[in-house]
Order: sequence, then C-alpha cells, then structure tokens
Amino acid sequence: MNPQQVIAVLGYTFSTDSAQRNQAEELIRSLPSVEGAPLVLLQIVGNSAHCQREVRQAAAKRKAEAAEAAAPG
Repeated sequence: MNPQQVIAVLGYTFSTDSAQRNQAEELIRSLPSVEGAPLVLLQIVGNSAHCQREVRQAAAKRKAEAAEAAAPG
C-alpha cells in the first residue's frame, strides 16, 4: 500500500457509515502483514502538510500497536 491508500483507509475509520468503517478497520488490522507498512505509517505521522491531524494520530496509534505486538514478550 502506498501512503495515499493508507491515508484514505485511515480516514474511512472515522466514517459514520458502519460498513465503510468496518471494512477500513479490517484493512488496518491487516497492515502488520503488509511489507513496508510501518514505514508508510511513519511517513503519514510526519506528513502534516497533506494529512488531517486525526489521520496522523490514527497512524501513530496503529504504528505503536504494531510495534507493541512485534516486541518480544
């Protein structure tokens, strides 16, 4: 996934349409298995010019969750 795709998916997690939101959340849950996803999330977090604050915060949260899940026990 490229940064623009991830930005769009993160944005859909705020949708009032539950079907759209659920689909976006499912895609987000699959990010840890996508090659390069951690780097894309970091790019989004640092991209204040092209992303809404809420999207950057969601990216930071997902990155932290992925790092926590990957940390040895």
